[in-house]
Amino acid sequence: MAIEMEKLEELQEKAWNKREQLLWGCDIAKESDLRFFLSRLTKDELADVRRSLQLKGISSLKKNELVERLAEEIVAGLPRLLGDLNLEQYEIVKRLVAAGGSMSGQNFNDGCVVFFRKRGLFFSGLKDGERQLLMPSEVVKELSTLDQTALAKQAAANDECMTLVHGMLYYYGAMSLAQIMDQLKVLERAKGFDEIRLDRLLRENAAVYYDLIACDKDIFFHLLADQERVRAEHDLRSSLPWRAFTPRHLCLAGQVGFVEKTEAFLRLAEFIGEYYAITRGEAEGLVEECVVAINDGYSLTELVELLQESLEMDSEGIVQDFVALLTYLVNNTRQWGLKGHTPAELSIRDLAYKNVLQLPLAKTPLAAGKTVGRNEPCLCGSGKKFKKCCGNS
Repeated sequence: MAIEMEKLEELQEKAWNKREQLLWGCDIAKESDLRFFLSRLTKDELADVRRSLQLKGISSLKKNELVERLAEEIVAGLPRLLGDLNLEQYEIVKRLVAAGGSMSGQNFNDGCVVFFRKRGLFFSGLKDGERQLLMPSEVVKELSTLDQTALAKQAAANDECMTLVHGMLYYYGAMSLAQIMDQLKVLERAKGFDEIRLDRLLRENAAVYYDLIACDKDIFFHLLADQERVRAEHDLRSSLPWRAFTPRHLCLAGQVGFVEKTEAFLRLAEFIGEYYAITRGEAEGLVEECVVAINDGYSLTELVELLQESLEMDSEGIVQDFVALLTYLVNNTRQWGLKGHTPAELSIRDLAYKNVLQLPLAKTPLAAGKTVGRNEPCLCGSGKKFKKCCGNS
């Protein structure tokens, strides 16, 4: 096992060193030409740029030919590339332009740098031994001709869309693109988006950049362990509508680190804090783990066992208290498999439906002047003879 760990660490170090060399191994002190930077990219990196531009049929070109074609397409495709950014990404581009196309890369993580390199918007390297970001002169020039107000407006719309989707997935777990589009329409936030553009935004841009959601056949919440199970539960409840939320509520749920602290959540956290020598933050962290476990399909017994990994339950009475509080938490947690509803909400909904079914049918009075024979079907639609229905009143 120790040897395997050493090999793993060695491989990780090699991968890290390779990435460092790719991102920061080039001296860019005197360079500003787009073609120069593209020529420094690996074949895989050039393929990423090609995909970001949605170019097909050019993968067979020789490297020099490919570099020339990509250089032309990056400049021509800037409106779309910039139109897919969110506010934070757009602000980074603006800062770089305002700095004359060059600024320190010390405060940027490698993931951010890779994101922009894949789109040909700026590149990285060393200048006087320091990490530096540089936007090619052709890109700076073209950017200055674009409508910055319109780009900022589009970035804000992308930002809201991404936050809304993250909020939906916080409550629903997993959704298809079509389902997300339907909900955006319900929220009146679908203007300017279609499934193709939404797919690009979620899979290639903000999703990769923030790592808040994951993308496979469907789009799903980053903490979801078994998307197939959740989607199967959705299919079983095809007639159940998604729990409705306002845009404001979903934008709140879409923030990094959001946790919905219901009364049931707070009761369990308070109980843990009273009986154990841990902070309130630690107690709420344990309850948050329980909420995720509930959504992952844990049984009540498994929830107790989960808490027992961190808390000692030294009496039957304590265990029973936990069972009661966990039952309350389960019944009042918005669950992915229930499309954002709580079991308690659905119980009330089903009870109300059953009560309506049990109500006696209202008897419809006959229209003025309308006659019907005593042995004919009653006009109220009950299926009974008139003399045994409305004619008996």
